[in-house]
Amino acid sequence: MQVMFSLFAYQLRVYLRTSKIIMPLCALIVFLGGLYSVAPFRVADSYAFSMSILAFITAWVGFSACEVEDAVSEQLLVLKARSAARYYVSVSLFLLCISVAFSLFAVLFPWVLQLIRGADMFKTPLTAGAMVYAFVLHTGAAFMGSAIGALFHPRLVRDRRSGVLVALGIMLIGFTAPGIVRLFPFAQFVIWLFPPVSRASTLLA
Repeated sequence: MQVMFSLFAYQLRVYLRTSKIIMPLCALIVFLGGLYSVAPFRVADSYAFSMSILAFITAWVGFSACEVEDAVSEQLLVLKARSAARYYVSVSLFLLCISVAFSLFAVLFPWVLQLIRGADMFKTPLTAGAMVYAFVLHTGAAFMGSAIGALFHPRLVRDRRSGVLVALGIMLIGFTAPGIVRLFPFAQFVIWLFPPVSRASTLLA
């Protein structure tokens, strides 16, 4: 257990030292700033929209995080962990940590903005219960997105452009799943293979 958490701390430290987290974070800030620039709006709708976009942003994070370590460094870490399973659990913890941080930022952003503006930005009160519920769903969607991005590891997909397009396609199918099923009813038998981004959003909307 100690080795696994040491690997997690190492991966987090190495990733934060790079500039790869800056662009996804900036994209999240720009999106949230645009989303909450016009008030008032419904709490559920705004959180559902931010959760959907967050899944795409963390897919970007998961994809870029795989590029931090080369194949040799990864093999050394696996040897240090004495188990490939321990190493990949530590990677999962790293992605979960990033997902929690981004989700917390996305959920608290409108609350902080409301405190700064000193005005009621929502059509309905923004309660602590709604924020906790939104945080749980945001974290789940963010971790799901980061896991999809991490699946396209350079060792598995050498062509990074193809990896980006396929990962984006998978996320888009998950986001538009209800519409796809309405147009092509037979798709319901395979649509469950894709991330349930749209279904997660409906829990807030």
